[in-house]
Amino acid sequence: MTGSVMRLEARSLSVTLGRRPILHHIDLIAEAGDLTVIAGPNGSGKTTLMRALSGDVPYGGEVRINGEAVARLAPWRLAELRAVLPQDTALAF
Repeated sequence: MTGSVMRLEARSLSVTLGRRPILHHIDLIAEAGDLTVIAGPNGSGKTTLMRALSGDVPYGGEVRINGEAVARLAPWRLAELRAVLPQDTALAF
């Protein structure tokens, strides 16, 4: 999206994996040009947060990229708006 300012926003983001609640009502705004840091100890939910923000795990609440709800975007449109670099770099063929 050349020429536009990117904005990632989460409101009341929650994630439960299995029966275990992982994230509880997270609010976040990250804008292009700002430094946004997600820090915490091992097991605190940093990777789960990133996976939810990118639409890779089911979540409650709302995630928007440039005002568009991630949950309602077609996969091709979501791919246009985001890039994900996974923690595990092994490729499965």
